[in-house]
Amino acid sequence: MSCAEFLFGGGQYPPAAERISRGERSMARPSGSEIRRLIELREMIKVESLRLPTVQQRHLLALLEAARPWKTDPPRLPEMSRGELVRAIRWRLGTIPLQGVLDAARFIERAHRRRR
Repeated sequence: MSCAEFLFGGGQYPPAAERISRGERSMARPSGSEIRRLIELREMIKVESLRLPTVQQRHLLALLEAARPWKTDPPRLPEMSRGELVRAIRWRLGTIPLQGVLDAARFIERAHRRRR
């Protein structure tokens, strides 16, 4: 299975994404396969985020913060040490929906491609 197939389900949109794209409620209940993929992607991001340089970890954290279901603009992120960045990334991963996790996985995939 390629990385793209793992991330995006072999080119098929997940059921919740289809419902959202048709304009149905944005809080659609995810299916079991979506929840399983969400958990797998969160674990992959936790591990792969450790390999990122500090600057890219900051970008990833900002992306995760923007993906959280805020009613207002996300707060400005304070300066953090590398260990604080890792803890903040892991904490925020548990608070974002599937689409935010997919965006973070795409960011990590692009970051790895640039480094090669």
